[in-house]
Amino acid sequence: MNILSWLLLLLIPFILLLFTKRGSAKIYYIKIIALAFKKHQAVSPETAKRLEELGLKRYSFEGNPFINMLFGSMFRGDDAKQDALESMIRDRIVVILPDGRVYLSESKLKSAGFSLD
Repeated sequence: MNILSWLLLLLIPFILLLFTKRGSAKIYYIKIIALAFKKHQAVSPETAKRLEELGLKRYSFEGNPFINMLFGSMFRGDDAKQDALESMIRDRIVVILPDGRVYLSESKLKSAGFSLD
């Protein structure tokens, strides 16, 4: 075997570990976010809250995406929580109302296979 083949054999477990940890972090943060909605009782359009009230505001430099890309992660920490929130919005587990408030759709959460029990 040549050197490239050996390197690939050595790197495969680390690559798999990287993808596994990323996926498990997302699942962990989906549960954390859902619990934040439940704690603040933001589970219907009538009881919807703003992201800031739920502690889910993303820190960013709104005016300059270049600075946000370079320095934003210093201020917001791990992006896995934000990625989980964005996927919940995309899957309509978290619903955004026209006035900017959000709430958790418990039926969509259950149909996605998550349980908070």
